[in-house]
Amino acid sequence: MRARGAALAGSAVLLCLGFLLTTLFLGFWPGAAGAEPTSTQPQAVSSVATSPPTTSVPAPDTTTTSVPAPVPPAADISDVAAPTISLDPIGNGWPSLSRVIDRGPGGRRWVALTFDDDYNPDLTLSVLRTLRLTATPATLFLTGNANLASQEIVDTIARDPLLEVADHAGHHVDLTERDTAFLKENIGGGVESYRQMTGAHTSFFFRPPGGHFNPQVLSIAAQKGFLDTVTWDSSPGDYLGPSAADIVANIMSTIRPGRIILLHFNAPNTANALPQLIRSIKARGYKLVTLSQLLKGSRAFYDVRPDDPAYDAVSYMSRTGLLRGFPTGDYGAMEGLSRQDLARALVLGLGLHTTEVDTSHPTFADVLPPTSDTADGSGSQMARFDYIEEAVAHGLMQGGKGSDGQALFWPKATVRRIDLALAVAKAAGLPTSPTITPGVTTTTSATTLPFTDLPAQAQQAVAAVVQAGFVTADGGTFRPWEPESRSHAARVLLRLFSALGLAQK
Repeated sequence: MRARGAALAGSAVLLCLGFLLTTLFLGFWPGAAGAEPTSTQPQAVSSVATSPPTTSVPAPDTTTTSVPAPVPPAADISDVAAPTISLDPIGNGWPSLSRVIDRGPGGRRWVALTFDDDYNPDLTLSVLRTLRLTATPATLFLTGNANLASQEIVDTIARDPLLEVADHAGHHVDLTERDTAFLKENIGGGVESYRQMTGAHTSFFFRPPGGHFNPQVLSIAAQKGFLDTVTWDSSPGDYLGPSAADIVANIMSTIRPGRIILLHFNAPNTANALPQLIRSIKARGYKLVTLSQLLKGSRAFYDVRPDDPAYDAVSYMSRTGLLRGFPTGDYGAMEGLSRQDLARALVLGLGLHTTEVDTSHPTFADVLPPTSDTADGSGSQMARFDYIEEAVAHGLMQGGKGSDGQALFWPKATVRRIDLALAVAKAAGLPTSPTITPGVTTTTSATTLPFTDLPAQAQQAVAAVVQAGFVTADGGTFRPWEPESRSHAARVLLRLFSALGLAQK
């Protein structure tokens, strides 16, 4: 009897405490009866969110299921497969045939060195060494099977920001003799393998092996996003084995403004001829440039024209350095925006960058502080580490876990539409997680959601971003897992910074 009485007394005490806690809980829970409803209409954005919204929820009573567990704020890395590098060009409206270009404009004393064919390792590395030591821009048309066999060469190319990478198909064969299935598999194989191996930027120029093409080749090239098929108008026939002196003499005898010069990685004497060729071209008053630089004319970037809807945003983002183009002369408008570049643009645009970032405890296994400050087209390696750490610290982006449980950020992976929308919502201070009402169990039907293809925890954030006009969506779907192009992301980010009053004049 004594034990039973003690148990009853204890139960009474617990019931009283439970009543008091429930009263306090309902009085202070944001969203309980009588509380001010949270608006999801971001008509005016006045401040920058420096941390993601958080919800403090008492531990649920194990004897009841009436109070649902809190839903965490939607993360930019979801439970679906980890993000990857987007290889296909992003956009639409490609022409039916890729445009054939065999020479550049003659208005300026500019010429372009281009290289292609498979690799002879020693000769190719010698060519690349000369280009880097002389700071010479060039456009390299790469073959997929040669890339896959030559990681050292591919890595060497990726380290030189003045080298423009273009496509020379998967195999060095005459494409006009192959069927449609082969063409679809091989056109684009050079840039696809290069990006898979390095995560680095590529252009969307295509050169068919041997310069052989027909309407079918040009059609499939256009379908792959290669707006221009580029051949040449100056070739010394170096693959036939002329001496280094003859190679130089041949090119210099016909040099004109706008020349596109064809050379080969594996020609026996091209590597020896290259230093003298570069000196001779410069001595004649010519400037060596990439194809993008040669063909863009007075535009800032070859791949963004003044009538492009993204032109103003791209110009702004490039001018302010928030999301720069590439020193090769293109913006990479059709390629996917990398997660590391989004982190950098957000941190700089929101004024959150600081020079004091702790490098002793990296958050992610795949984002480590470098041992040296090596510059490239996206800013220094150290800067990328800093910006990613800052973006995560301010709650703008976050990572996930790899198969081995390590924390990963996937810095070179392509930003998806849901990633950009959630980052913008957090930066603008918009609600990023659904409101939870205690004592009410809710079930969400796909037919009642604003977007039928979104995870439930991302609905409110994405809806707020769309309502604010930062991102557009039609037809009840958001297409959350589609990749974001650099040009479209520039437009979204400029809208964000303008709404926050942070866009520079």
